[in-house]
Amino acid sequence: MDKKQPLFKPDKDWWNNACLSLYEDQTHTYISGYQHAVEILVAHIEEKKTQQDTLIYPIVFMYRHNFELLLKKIIQTGRFLNENELSLPAHHKLMDLWGEVKSILKTIEPSFGKSKEAKSIEHVLKELSEIDSNSTTFRYARTKEGKSSISNLRYINVRHLREMLSEPFSTLEGITYMLENMADAQIEMSDHQY
Repeated sequence: MDKKQPLFKPDKDWWNNACLSLYEDQTHTYISGYQHAVEILVAHIEEKKTQQDTLIYPIVFMYRHNFELLLKKIIQTGRFLNENELSLPAHHKLMDLWGEVKSILKTIEPSFGKSKEAKSIEHVLKELSEIDSNSTTFRYARTKEGKSSISNLRYINVRHLREMLSEPFSTLEGITYMLENMADAQIEMSDHQY
């Protein structure tokens, strides 16, 4: 192997060439990639009954990151629908993102905030926020101050975690697609106005 080759390049074994930038907005590709990766890791633990002590860190990180990506996509699409802008929040605070998502959804479906689905989403986001407020707890073993990132948690059941997060994730994913369809319809209507 030539050690001076670039790291990121295609090669003749085309089935191993990952295609990047297939779409103008890659958000769903990122979400899908993290979701598939976490599902593979959880399935590995359930099948092999091993490596849960080390794989838990990327698993929780990817679950949390995926929720953040979904919330930000909903906010971006909601801002476009309401204000015709495509800005994204620059922070990682799940509960702040959830607050904005609830405000957006309230304009579309006022009863959503009191629904069983909304309460389930809020419950898991609150717990994720409490354990990992800035998306660093499961990425780094120590805080910037040198303390252990996880000091008040001893065990996490991976199967239970997957079961708890599955439905809220699917609900948010469905909301994302619904809002994108609304945005597409809004664009199409404005293109046809004279």
